[in-house]
Amino acid sequence: PAVALRPIPSRIPNPRELGLPEGIETIVDHPQGLILVTGATGQGKTTTLASLLDRVNRLSSRHVITIEDPIE
Repeated sequence: PAVALRPIPSRIPNPRELGLPEGIETIVDHPQGLILVTGATGQGKTTTLASLLDRVNRLSSRHVITIEDPIE
């Protein structure tokens, strides 16, 4: 048996702090669409998604669905 523990940060970093390309956060400004965040384990998918969803939550009131495996 093995256990993988990951610390949960106390704040959500913004896209610039993550080193994402300039303007990437505007991708979530579109009123509809599908955004896929993919990558290998430990590459920052959950953190990237949290950063983008933080913008959605701050600037709009929309229904967002995430499908994750495993659920985090």
